[in-house]
Amino acid sequence: MAINPETFSLAALGISLISLIFTVLIYVRVNKFFREGSGVSFENTASKILENVSMLQNFQRELTEYVNALEKRVRRAMQITHSKRYNPFKGTGEGGLQSHSTALLSEDGDGVVLSTLATRDRVSVFAKPLKKFSSTDVELTPEEREVIDEAKRIISI
Repeated sequence: MAINPETFSLAALGISLISLIFTVLIYVRVNKFFREGSGVSFENTASKILENVSMLQNFQRELTEYVNALEKRVRRAMQITHSKRYNPFKGTGEGGLQSHSTALLSEDGDGVVLSTLATRDRVSVFAKPLKKFSSTDVELTPEEREVIDEAKRIISI
């Protein structure tokens, strides 16, 4: 079967018209995409987006610095406490279990240990500074050492 040249020309013309219509439709869509109804161009929108990304990056950097500063402050803050009641006068019955030692420590082991020795007629209170879970200035009692060790164990959990 032979193809008539007129039929071939008409088919080519039809295909060309269909291609032209699709090209115009694509052109309209692309133009609409790059220009919103308010006349703002795609370039302006992209520029604003990049500006916002830059602002977010600055905010992230500032927030990271702030969180790092907070972490340093929290490490110095009192975070761990541990107390123990005991009778320092074993055998005499005086004081009962009214005496106690309490460790108040930061995560690094800096702080104070407070101890009270209670008898029937008086109460003595002692405060001993601590640096890295120990006292270099004042000797610690076994009870004070015990509450410091227990507080240290709590930190490592």
